[in-house]
Amino acid sequence: MKFKLFDNSPPVYGMSNKADGDMHGFFAKNIATTEAFFKKISIVYNHVVFAELEHSNNIAIIESAIVHNIPHSDGLISCISDLVLALTVADCFPVYFFDPVKRVVGLAHSGWRGTVKNISGDMIRLFVSRFRSNPSDIRVGIGPGICANHFEIKEDILSQFAGYAEAIIYKDSNIYINLPAIIIRQLEEAGIQPELIENCLECTFEDNSQYFSFRRDKPAHVQAMTAYISL
Repeated sequence: MKFKLFDNSPPVYGMSNKADGDMHGFFAKNIATTEAFFKKISIVYNHVVFAELEHSNNIAIIESAIVHNIPHSDGLISCISDLVLALTVADCFPVYFFDPVKRVVGLAHSGWRGTVKNISGDMIRLFVSRFRSNPSDIRVGIGPGICANHFEIKEDILSQFAGYAEAIIYKDSNIYINLPAIIIRQLEEAGIQPELIENCLECTFEDNSQYFSFRRDKPAHVQAMTAYISL
């Protein structure tokens, strides 16, 4: 995964893959695996701040690494240069945010619940209100996640997508949702320029060699990748 938008004034960012091991519960049961991954990419583990996810639109502002784990949070934002923001994904989309002018980074976990709650739009509003960012400066990368071809839903949650008819796909009596299309619309409505939004177009469900996928694998225990970003 690589974003051309981040090439000129790059933050440090990325995502683990299956070869790096299962990172789910990295602040509890998989600490050794997570430590080994960050050591491999030359990041000091004690500088990493982890979001303990709850599929919400809660975003935490991180001002130090004294608190290693942030509970009840699906988004992290910081302007501290020696901090690394991290969270896990396994079909949900990691969304990377970078303001090269104000020197601020953010990271959001955008599954279907976080997406309908507009966590990406809320992240932009927090960039503006807390760090005085201009939305026209912010660059956003949408990382690997489950693509529309495989994200099937049932009628019971269809109403959750009531404002996004363009992202609902009906095929062979089934219903599919294009989550990246919703995320992109929310970003544009929050003031992000279309040319400053980049979707990597990698599908976790389809790429069995690189990514864990909860929908594809249906494991007894969740297996996940770690997404990270830092100044």
